[in-house]
Amino acid sequence: MSGSTNSAKTVNNRLDKVASNILNIYNQFEAGNKKFDVVDIKNKLCGIEEEHGIVEMFGVYMNTIESNIGKGFSATTLKHYKTSKTRLLNFLSDVYGKKEWNLSNIGYKFINDFDVYLKTKYNNCVNTAWCYHKHMKKVLNIAVAMVNIATNPYVKFQVKT
Repeated sequence: MSGSTNSAKTVNNRLDKVASNILNIYNQFEAGNKKFDVVDIKNKLCGIEEEHGIVEMFGVYMNTIESNIGKGFSATTLKHYKTSKTRLLNFLSDVYGKKEWNLSNIGYKFINDFDVYLKTKYNNCVNTAWCYHKHMKKVLNIAVAMVNIATNPYVKFQVKT
């Protein structure tokens, strides 16, 4: 803002503080060597807590499986979920350059991109891809039950043959 009035100086000082805070947040993300975007900077600036992510939810469910092996879950089930989580992490890294994906950002496009990725990168047939989708759908159902998301985005998705 131009001018030499007290209100102009006050506004300019506030703008300088905001710009300085944004630069500090940007530098923190850069120093962390992880991918980020303007939404991440805005959320940090506004003090918005990070949302829960799909990889985090996989971890929550896998901990449940691990603690209940022999009591309704088998070690093989845990192994399959670990593989599904690995495929998801590879997908996030290869396609989006991220290690986590907010639950609120999962929609039809994300699920369809994951499906295409499984079928092209790993040459998965429909049945194999369906197994990975089944695991992610289960994890998203748990996120719904924990009130981390309102609905499971898989309601609108079917694995294509």
